[in-house]
Amino acid sequence: MSSTNRGSDRGAAAHPNDLFQTPPEALIPLLNSGVVKLDGIIWECSAGRGAMVRTLVDHGVNPGRICVSDLAGVSPADFPDGIASVNGGRHDLASLGEERMFRDWYGEIFDLTVITNPAYRVPDASQMCGLEGDELAWKIPKARNTKDADGSILRWRDGVAMTFIAAHNASARQIVLGPIRLPWWHGARKTRGQLRRWILKHYDVTLMTLGWRPRFLNVNGEPAGSGSDSCEYGYLVADRRARPRNCLAGVGALSIEMEA
Repeated sequence: MSSTNRGSDRGAAAHPNDLFQTPPEALIPLLNSGVVKLDGIIWECSAGRGAMVRTLVDHGVNPGRICVSDLAGVSPADFPDGIASVNGGRHDLASLGEERMFRDWYGEIFDLTVITNPAYRVPDASQMCGLEGDELAWKIPKARNTKDADGSILRWRDGVAMTFIAAHNASARQIVLGPIRLPWWHGARKTRGQLRRWILKHYDVTLMTLGWRPRFLNVNGEPAGSGSDSCEYGYLVADRRARPRNCLAGVGALSIEMEA
């Protein structure tokens, strides 16, 4: 799935479940940058049709160290041989409220990197990722409501935030989300300010900026419309700290622009 929520080709047939796959040319600069930890277990938790996973394998990552899942489920035929699936490939990240899943699979000592292009928005619920009430409200903020074809109101929450919290709950040492619209990090101070401070308390954050807008792929692996938004795109790379920061004065995200 994709956190872009943009593009001129947004038909339901071309992009079921808001499936905008990441093209290789948008991921390779990040992999070449050396900032992503690829030596441990990698979980692609919004794997879709496997575009990011194929790029990882082509880059030299051992398929036996990659796990995949997606809310809509995954098909083994879409992935290279040797790829493992989490919970049979169909996994609702919102249900991940305990730090046990990968510990149960791989033992108590492991190095987990979550790398994914997360859903832009996810269905609203009163409990997500083990959170409810006020903590849910600021860790996974509500997104703008939309209307269904019959006029009924569809209520959503922030899919990027939800994916980050799920990866945190899975004890990931590194969380890599993108390509996302970078105003997700810079903007919405009122709705995401407390979440951003919490992330900076527990993680060292780097924004890896793309100098162009990626042409995401549709369900058939074909380039979608180029889109009309002028937002900056890139990756949020968060490395978990051994100890939380006591003071956030002067602390922010490091920004690095990547070359194609």
